[in-house]
Amino acid sequence: MGGELNVAAGVGGRTTSELQRLGSSALGMLIVIWWDSPKSMENNTAKNEDIGPSSNIPSASSPSIRSKINLDDLLSDPADRPPIASYHPNQIDDIRRVYIVKKAFQPRDHDFKWTKYSSGRRRFNVKWFDAYDWLEYNTKQEKAYYLCCYLFNRSVGNQGGRETFVSEGFCNWSKTGALKEHVGEVNSAHNKAMQKCGDHLNQKRSYEANVTKRSNEGKTANRYQLLGSVRSSRFLLENSLSFRGHNESEDSFSKGLFLAVLKLTCENNPEIGKYCLRNAKKNNKLTAPSIQKEIIDCFAKEVTKKLCEEIKDDVFGLLADESSDVSQKEQMAVVLRYFDKHGVVKECLTGVAHVNNTSYATLKDAIVSLLSNNQLSIDQVRGQGYDGASNMRGKFNGLKALILRDNPSAHYIHCFAHQLQLVIVAVAKKTYRC
Repeated sequence: MGGELNVAAGVGGRTTSELQRLGSSALGMLIVIWWDSPKSMENNTAKNEDIGPSSNIPSASSPSIRSKINLDDLLSDPADRPPIASYHPNQIDDIRRVYIVKKAFQPRDHDFKWTKYSSGRRRFNVKWFDAYDWLEYNTKQEKAYYLCCYLFNRSVGNQGGRETFVSEGFCNWSKTGALKEHVGEVNSAHNKAMQKCGDHLNQKRSYEANVTKRSNEGKTANRYQLLGSVRSSRFLLENSLSFRGHNESEDSFSKGLFLAVLKLTCENNPEIGKYCLRNAKKNNKLTAPSIQKEIIDCFAKEVTKKLCEEIKDDVFGLLADESSDVSQKEQMAVVLRYFDKHGVVKECLTGVAHVNNTSYATLKDAIVSLLSNNQLSIDQVRGQGYDGASNMRGKFNGLKALILRDNPSAHYIHCFAHQLQLVIVAVAKKTYRC
């Protein structure tokens, strides 16, 4: 764990001046990220027992959609929608929110189909859309549904024809009283579903309805705890220092630099000291290794963003090398070489990408993904330098060849550092013992 933090601190050391330029802007960003992060409410949201359908289980005719989908591709017509429970569990809340924002599918200009009854011909009345906001119409099957019941379908209270307006569809236009009967009393499933839709759309209200609202004192404590951890992390990153200690227990005299700097920060700033370390709750000190890593990652992203903004639409050279770490996981370091606005040549470590293998195709995909995440393109590359391995410099199927196919201007140069290493190894093998 400490080794990983040391590596991250080393990355910060490569861009010390950038960290200093970030100042309070990065600090404010980190506080906002933590403040609005769903992870901070992870334990509390488990109390929301009412959300999530219990009866809307996908059938054999409606295959389960367990892979995440693009929220922009959600279908509006009820005939095309699968059961809400068939979506990926981590996306259901987002999907509900999208449908609530879109509102019910109400094709008011549709030519509604006439149906013959003993009393005469009848069809869907467009005025029902005004009377029932959540009512929607399936133009393919000529049936009516309730959107709120589709999103939050649960058998609670008195309600008529529950499944009819959720999965089967209502089309008996001679019994228009069924619409009102389905709505039911105050405690009906329909009204509860409508309330959940309103709470779900308003995130703040949703939390108030489903979790205990944090007091102003709790918010202040979280702010100062995070502020202390961020200041300690920034100092260590600026000076390329390690974070962790071998023994971080309460009785230890050497708990590591992170906790030592945080303790000094608390002593010099009573406002922070009032809420941090021993004065904080044991399960909410914001000093855990995972918290430290999140803060480091935020700093790394901000520094990388600033460096890539210097390049913008300009050209740059690409340097890459792959190796395996102590856990035998393959990883690739990517460095960009470019001119800044003053004409000075700079080299910056853009990132370390973990790859499943060292094949040329996998390495290229990792590089393209890393560049695109930083708003850069492979078309901007004007030079590429790697070692002499066949997967890197192969004439037909190497990483060099793949990039040259997409960008003929990305000329390849065998890395001079690797050439020097090969020379030294060759000379060392021929050196005779004295």
